[in-house]
Amino acid sequence: MGFFKGIKLTGLNLRVEDTFNSIPGLMQWNSIPELLTMYDDTKITRWGDKSNFPISLAMASPDKMPELEKNIWLKSNNNTSYLSGYKTNYRFLHNGSVFAVYSIMKNTFSTGSTTVTANSPFRTGSNATTGLVLTVSNINSGRFQASIKGGTTAPTREVTGFLSPESPDYTPNNSIAITACVNLGQTIGVIMRYGNAEKILPPFFATNAEYPTNQESYFIAAQGQVGMTVRESLLLIYNWEGYSNAQVQAFDAQVMELLRKEKQRIESLDI
Repeated sequence: MGFFKGIKLTGLNLRVEDTFNSIPGLMQWNSIPELLTMYDDTKITRWGDKSNFPISLAMASPDKMPELEKNIWLKSNNNTSYLSGYKTNYRFLHNGSVFAVYSIMKNTFSTGSTTVTANSPFRTGSNATTGLVLTVSNINSGRFQASIKGGTTAPTREVTGFLSPESPDYTPNNSIAITACVNLGQTIGVIMRYGNAEKILPPFFATNAEYPTNQESYFIAAQGQVGMTVRESLLLIYNWEGYSNAQVQAFDAQVMELLRKEKQRIESLDI
C-alpha cells in the first residue's frame, strides 16, 4: 500500500522510468527542444542542461548562433557557429579519469574530394590547448576521432570507414547516428562509436602520468564547418572516476539502451 499525491494506491507497484540522470556521474545533459532560449524564430542563444550540475551552453553573438531545425536539431554549417559552456571543470576528460561523452547527431558530410573536418559534437578549450577534442570528417571514408591535447604528443583514437557502402560499419551520410567516446581506463582502453561503427582501442597514453592535467574552463558543442553541416539533438557527459571497470561497462550499456530509445523517438520526428 502506498500514497501518491494524496491518493491511496493498493496492490500497485510504481516504477520510476529510467533516465540519463538515473545513471551515476552525469555531468551534462542537453536535449533539444528542452530548455532552449531562442534569439528569434530560428537562432538558438542558450541550450539548458538537465543534469544535476547544470551548465548551459550559450552564444551571445547573433551572427554566430546555431539554428534550430525541425525542433529537434541544433544546426551549424560553419566554424563560427556553435554554443559554449563556461566556468566549469572538465579536467576529468583529459587527466586519465574514466569518462564518457555521448551524442545523437545527424551530420551531412562533404561528398567531394576536399577533406572537411568539423568539431562535432564536443571539444574542451581550443583545438591547440589542453582538452578532449571530438571531430568528424569525410577522410578515410568517414572518420570519428577523439584526441587529447596538451602534452608533447596528442594521441588520437578513432573509427573510420563508416561512409563506405561496402563496410559492415556503414552509416549513410545524413543519417541519425549515436556517437560515443568512452574511456574505460588503463586496463581496457577507449570505446569509439559512430552509428554502426565501434572499436575498443588502447588507452590514450600508456600511463596516467602522461595525461595533460592543465585546467580548461570552457567547452564548445556542435561546431560545423564550411562544406559540412553538423546537427546535434542530445549531448551527455559522464564522470565515472572511482567506479570499477565492471560498473563502468554496465553504466555504458544502460546509457546506450536509453540512447537507442531516444534515437527512435528522434527518427519519428525527423520527417
